[in-house]
Amino acid sequence: MNIVSDIVTANSLLEQYRGASFHIRLFSTALWRLGIELRLPGNPTILYVVGAGCKHINGNLYYTHADLEIIQVPGNEQIILIDKQAGFELITTGGITLAQGLETEFGDSFDNFLSSLRS
Repeated sequence: MNIVSDIVTANSLLEQYRGASFHIRLFSTALWRLGIELRLPGNPTILYVVGAGCKHINGNLYYTHADLEIIQVPGNEQIILIDKQAGFELITTGGITLAQGLETEFGDSFDNFLSSLRS
């Protein structure tokens, strides 16, 4: 499993998943943490985008042809995950981490998934 939290590296990885299907698959109660799954047809690896400290979300829970970008708000603790074309926006104060791997590498619950990010 490949874990990325640096914004520049994360945006480079997100570019590789441009056109993927987008699906909010994992979430904690009160939506404090969200896990977004990106899948490309014919690619055995999936990419999870995990937002922590989620403050605002706008847009669909599932769509195709994702084109996501992470933006750090200058002089602010907010980090924004945005897909301008799809009208999706997620604002976090706890950051965004990407996890790339085979589906079998991820747990079947949000807590299992988060523990795999820490190992």
